[in-house]
Amino acid sequence: MEKRILIQRISANNPSSKKYEAMIIKNCEMVKENSTDITVRGLKRGLNKLDEFAYSFLHYLNDRETFEAVLQGEKDGFDAIVVYCFSDPALDEMRQALTIPVIGLGQPSMMLASLMGSKFGLIAMSKASITRNEQLARKYGFIDKLILPIRPLPISVEEQGKSILDAKVCIEAFKKIAIEYINQGAEVLVPACGTLSLAFRFSPGCPELPNGLTEFDGVPIVDDAAIAIKMAEIMVDLKRAGSSWISRKGIYSRPSEQFIIEANRKIGYSFGGVN
Repeated sequence: MEKRILIQRISANNPSSKKYEAMIIKNCEMVKENSTDITVRGLKRGLNKLDEFAYSFLHYLNDRETFEAVLQGEKDGFDAIVVYCFSDPALDEMRQALTIPVIGLGQPSMMLASLMGSKFGLIAMSKASITRNEQLARKYGFIDKLILPIRPLPISVEEQGKSILDAKVCIEAFKKIAIEYINQGAEVLVPACGTLSLAFRFSPGCPELPNGLTEFDGVPIVDDAAIAIKMAEIMVDLKRAGSSWISRKGIYSRPSEQFIIEANRKIGYSFGGVN
């Protein structure tokens, strides 16, 4: 039976959006089931530069746009949604609001890393994102497996954004951080950004890496998009089979329909949305 999965980007379009979306689809095509259909969407209104997402304050301003786009995804009939961001923005709120599975990149990537090895290192996009990455690991219960301190990639975020066109500079910077993590005992490496994950997986501009950079010095690199899409497929299968797939007690409990209607009347949303 076909699965329709939406990959919701958290940014509005910019000149490289089409290339970026094509790489996401290519990444998912490598691992998805034959019957799974993938759609990638951006936002009509929102941040559109990678360095803007390094700051929690700006990320927060953008999260409502992403939230509304995800709500629209369920209305449009998708079976599951992957929010394409390692920070898992507004993920708890989305899971409360939706009746279909919603997956981010951060939680499944760290979960896979914890299955692949005893200790893993996160490659942060910048110094500004380190605290958020560490908070995420603590929230999900992976802090004892995370090697501290978290290290950022030693190049500008602007340079990282160019890596989907040419990853040479990004990969060389990554290798320096990877060596430090491996010397500390890292058994797995996790790019803490969807853009970095794509750059490593496909290594554009690096003919010496025809199959991409999937490991370094024998240490595997987690493929963020691949594990997210597989987790989304698993959750859809569980839901369709009638098996438990989410708890509605506690953090993912849903408000009554009357509360939802009343809240929308008071603070209804009337701008932005999906592309």
